[in-house]
Amino acid sequence: MFQFHEFLERCRYSPRSTRLLRHDARGGLAWRRGQDAFLCFASFQTQANSPYNGAPSHACHFIPGPTIAGTATALFIGTTEVENGRPWDREELPIIQDEEVINQELASLAPLDLFDLSWCGPCSTYVERILIDWGPGTRSWSQWADRRHKSILELRLDARRAKRQLRFSDRCGHCPSGHEAAVRPVKVDSVRGYDGYMPPLTHCLDFRSGNCP
Repeated sequence: MFQFHEFLERCRYSPRSTRLLRHDARGGLAWRRGQDAFLCFASFQTQANSPYNGAPSHACHFIPGPTIAGTATALFIGTTEVENGRPWDREELPIIQDEEVINQELASLAPLDLFDLSWCGPCSTYVERILIDWGPGTRSWSQWADRRHKSILELRLDARRAKRQLRFSDRCGHCPSGHEAAVRPVKVDSVRGYDGYMPPLTHCLDFRSGNCP
């Protein structure tokens, strides 16, 4: 099964310097209000439990997905560069500002750090299209990408359209000629493929462009 750290490598990111963040309900609400609101939200972190400890160069952000067969999932919403962490003096504003988020953080009593975040271009075409198996222990909401491998459960053809997606299947043998089954083939729901299947993900998808050969 294709792993998320392999996806990162194809996007030219180092899993060793990338954090995976599965945000809570507040993060989901900020995301639904827009990318700027979410970026402002993710720029603030508690000093005692910052996911950016260890100086990662990038962070991949997720919001909770549906529970599938008892498994906690996470929906990919983008990758950011992480720079210039410093204690927040409650006066400096983040690069991207959202009034509601800033007012919420001002009301917090916990000491906070402020970071400069910016959205990354590579991987951006896969926003809201990749659903991963987060694994047990959803309280471990921040993890290094190279230490906790995450299986990709779905690759959706369109963001926000769950019925049009590529699902990993245990079956094999429907790959077109010339494609070895380096990974399991991908089941296609409601889209045209090779007898209902697409070639293995490692051969079919160019993760830098989003195009199949």
